[in-house]
Amino acid sequence: MKDRKGIKGLGLVGVFLGLILSKLISAYGGDNVKLTVISGICVVYVVIVLLIAYKGYKSVAFILFIVMLPIFIGVTGAYLDNLYIMIGSILLFFIVLFGVTKYLNSKNK
Repeated sequence: MKDRKGIKGLGLVGVFLGLILSKLISAYGGDNVKLTVISGICVVYVVIVLLIAYKGYKSVAFILFIVMLPIFIGVTGAYLDNLYIMIGSILLFFIVLFGVTKYLNSKNK
């Protein structure tokens, strides 16, 4: 990548924009509105992954879906107000992330 500083800056802007939007949304309607917005974002993400698969990049779409599956489980745990599901989804996220990075490293060699 030629422009690493631009990507880091874009990531920082995204994080701060997300924090500001989160504060505004929670001030407007509380935690239930935040959960609704997160659920909507998850639906949009699934649609994007399906479009990527439709374009012919099925392996990329599968990896993206596998990486986000623990997040979907965590959102479900937050909706059900179940701490055990949320903790399990965090652990599953790190396990899946480790597995995907190991798979991608072996694939690139």
